[in-house]
Amino acid sequence: MLTAGDIRQLAGLFEGEGSFMLDKGRSAKISIASTDRDVMDWVSGLIHLPVHGPYSNTKGFTPKAKPLYVINSTGAVAAGLMMTLYPFMGIRRKEKIHSVLTEWRKYTPTLHSINRTWGGWNGRSL
Repeated sequence: MLTAGDIRQLAGLFEGEGSFMLDKGRSAKISIASTDRDVMDWVSGLIHLPVHGPYSNTKGFTPKAKPLYVINSTGAVAAGLMMTLYPFMGIRRKEKIHSVLTEWRKYTPTLHSINRTWGGWNGRSL
């Protein structure tokens, strides 16, 4: 379970190293990248998402840039994390999160539409 201190630390990391966006114009997406594997392992342990990488850091300022590690997620998990971090973010990030969630909600099916349109989630009634 996340503590208030954990959430504040995550917000600080996402403020500096994270991004909030729409994936394919419809799905909420979060991403955070760092060259510090230990920090990414800590984030992964808190939000239960895997660390991807190491990737070659082609945006580094030197030819020997450190490898890059990434954590990302889309959909409801990403939207939930955005809502959790929102109160602790700066003005610019709050505006971005608000715009992403506004668009995401337009395309997120409700339980009623899942039942009516798809006959339940994965063919099961809800």
